[in-house]
Amino acid sequence: GYGTEEKARIAGSLRNVNFLGGARTGAIEAKWSSLDRGVKASLGIPYFFSRSYRADIQIQQWDSHEPAYQLRTRGGRGTVTRELVRHDAYGRRKSATRASVTVVDEFERFSIVPEALADPAFRDDLIALGLDPETGSGQGTLVALALDVTHDTAGNPLDARRGYLVTLHLERASPFAGGDWGYFEATADARGYLPLGRSVLAAKVRAGGIQPSARGVPFFK
Repeated sequence: GYGTEEKARIAGSLRNVNFLGGARTGAIEAKWSSLDRGVKASLGIPYFFSRSYRADIQIQQWDSHEPAYQLRTRGGRGTVTRELVRHDAYGRRKSATRASVTVVDEFERFSIVPEALADPAFRDDLIALGLDPETGSGQGTLVALALDVTHDTAGNPLDARRGYLVTLHLERASPFAGGDWGYFEATADARGYLPLGRSVLAAKVRAGGIQPSARGVPFFK
């Protein structure tokens, strides 16, 4: 394809919905464009402990070329999800509640665009952001533990007609186990849908914040 921002782009993916048997899902994805490029591989394991648990593992090497900076991510993360309440399409229960715990271990290398580096007015900002004021770059390993809880009564996420969805994300990064940053992040997201005849009124609100420790917050955060 081609886009005014990405320019020429090419992407491909291969997915096996019974990888190594047991309904495991294995996938590999690759993409190249002027904005982002790299390779991601993932493995999904249903019925991890029981039918209520699922495990997902992802490893990647991915380059993001944003207008203001460039970020290279190499590493992986593992997630265990527990279905607390299942959606029953044929019964009276129209809601679903799930919680997941994710372990993140990723090496990050980042740099800002040369235009910002050449402006002396940005020098103090670069130092505050943890970047080398001479090169405009930095690197480190992000080791974090995240908890996500979602309650959903909207059902179909691609064509929600009524109900709501609430998500809470808590993330703690620590120098423990080789991490270079430390912070606590909390984010809440709520979406509501109300049918009005043949139309749907949709609303979304999102709020969050980060509390850094003495080790600081990654530049890209």
